[in-house]
Amino acid sequence: MIENTENQDGHVIIPFDVQLINPIHHTGKGALEKTFTMDPRNGQDANVFIKNNGSSTVYIEFGIDGKDPLELSLEPGKQKNIQVYTKKTNSYKLYIYNKDGSSMDLQVSARQF
Repeated sequence: MIENTENQDGHVIIPFDVQLINPIHHTGKGALEKTFTMDPRNGQDANVFIKNNGSSTVYIEFGIDGKDPLELSLEPGKQKNIQVYTKKTNSYKLYIYNKDGSSMDLQVSARQF
């Protein structure tokens, strides 16, 4: 949960967002799997950012607890923002892979606000 902080003047400072997945650069032939939990007390919205810098299409599975995931494909040079909205605490799973065994080059991050 985001905590409010007071400065010396007594003004409340509220952080802007929570990093659910710190920005990462993933390279190699192995799949990328990340999980995170959204707590609506930190905001009810989130963005999951994925950019494919590789030479082949990657496939994305994203869903609550990995169940009934949203399935997307992302061509080389393209990027996607997956928008998430929640009113209750949920755990999410992001899984990215390719089907041809080529090396992947991905940029991934997620933030809640």
